[in-house]
Order: sequence, then structure tokens, then C-alpha cells
Amino acid sequence: MKDDDRKKDRQTQGLIQDKKLWEMTFNMEDDLLSLNRELQETNKNLQAAYQWMRDSRDLLRESRYEECFGFLVDCEGKIELISEKVLEYTGKSRNELIARNIEDLIQPSSRDHFRHALRQAWIGILDPIDVRGWGQRVHG
Repeated sequence: MKDDDRKKDRQTQGLIQDKKLWEMTFNMEDDLLSLNRELQETNKNLQAAYQWMRDSRDLLRESRYEECFGFLVDCEGKIELISEKVLEYTGKSRNELIARNIEDLIQPSSRDHFRHALRQAWIGILDPIDVRGWGQRVHG
């Protein structure tokens, strides 16, 4: 009888271990599915960001060929891209202007107007902006 009891105990323990293993596998599968969904969403966001960057770059390139002043600034106002026309006009190199805050190029008396115009530009409305030392009004 003792052998039968031991055999049943081993079978019961084996079933319990199988159940625990199944539960762990099931929980891991749920975690992996959740991570996969997060990864897919992140990929969608990255694709949208890359498309925005490509569109911005293409727009800046078009501006360059149309002999326009063009800047691409980040949300803090740091210059990320700049048209050839701006470089020609200022006589500065791309390295001198990239990563600088665009407000550094604006006359102090015009900075409030510039900030307002920049906010308007974010929503698609462009106002002329007076740029320090450039002697003419340009669109930012």
C-alpha cells in the first residue's frame, strides 16, 4: 500500500508541477503579447516621426532651391536644419548655426514678436520676422 501511496503522491506532485509550468507559460505568453503590442505601437510612432522628419527635410530642400530662408527648429528653438540661402546671406557656416537657439539671431527688441510668430508658425500661420544683423525681414 505504501508503494501505491508514494506513486499517487509522485503523480499528484507531477500534476501540480505541470499545472504550475502551464500557468507560468500562459502568463509568459500574455506578457509577450503585451510587449509585442507595445513594440508595434512604438514602431508606428517611430514611423510617423521619421515621416515627419523626411517631410520637413524635403520642405527645407525645396526652400533651398526656391531661394528662400528656411529653418527647422526643435521644440526648444534650437536650429536643426537651415537653408543654403540663410548661410549665403549671413556668411556663417552651418556648424556655426546648427544647435544654436534661433532667438540668438533675433534682435532683442523683436524677440517677443518672434516668439509669437514662432507659435503661430507651429499652427501654420507665418508672420514676417526681423533677424538681427540681416537687415531685412524674413519668414521664419
